[in-house]
Amino acid sequence: MKAILSVVNQAITKLFQRKWQSYLYAILPHPTEAKVLMLSDGSSYFLPHVHKKEDIDFDDFITIKKEIEERLKISFNILYYASQNYDKSKRQNHAIYVLEHNLSIEEIKEGFWVDLNTLKNLTLK
Repeated sequence: MKAILSVVNQAITKLFQRKWQSYLYAILPHPTEAKVLMLSDGSSYFLPHVHKKEDIDFDDFITIKKEIEERLKISFNILYYASQNYDKSKRQNHAIYVLEHNLSIEEIKEGFWVDLNTLKNLTLK
């Protein structure tokens, strides 16, 4: 009887637990100046990012590259991950990647190149 209750409990827990979510952020440095690409919603600035309702391993660079390229509409290489926070209790994965783009910066249609002095004074989201 205990075995049956255990299986039922596990099934109910699986059905009602939160789904995994991945938040993938990108740091894209300017190729010749001390600037990084930032996006804005009009009231604040933020790093380019992708939110996926699934667990994406922080080192699955092929999937991460595909997701961020679709969001930014540019081609790039992932140099490395700068930060990673895998929270099992919240079922969330937050990771920050440093990128190197493959095109000229004129190909980037979205965002602003922000220098480090300006970045210090921005309201970040």
